[in-house]
Amino acid sequence: MQAEVKAVSDGNTARGSVHAYVLWTPYVLDIAKQIGCLPNPWSYLLKSPRFALKLALGSVHPYTFRLNGPHSWDGAANAIKEVPCKTVKSTKTRVPKVPYKNAVRTLAEQALLAVLVLVSALLLSWYFM
Repeated sequence: MQAEVKAVSDGNTARGSVHAYVLWTPYVLDIAKQIGCLPNPWSYLLKSPRFALKLALGSVHPYTFRLNGPHSWDGAANAIKEVPCKTVKSTKTRVPKVPYKNAVRTLAEQALLAVLVLVSALLLSWYFM
């Protein structure tokens, strides 16, 4: 038993300069396999091929382990499908109410400055004629 734990822990850790870090994905997949909640993408292949592909090749989310097994959740599949939208919404920068307000003000200031320079040039040329 201890030899098996040692072999698994050696395979699931990455050595850093000071600490040993546990690699999350192999660790969680191993625990899910022992509990019996590891989903099988092949079982979803006929129902929804795109969802099966997302399970097989996508990232591992906690919702993945609620698809089947103990304490399964009916909304887990929808939650997995909505993960990209949730990620985009949470990392999207805030858009101001009037996005071009500063740009319009800058353009108006530049136009006013151009008009002032033009008027002053006309006045100076009229004065020195």
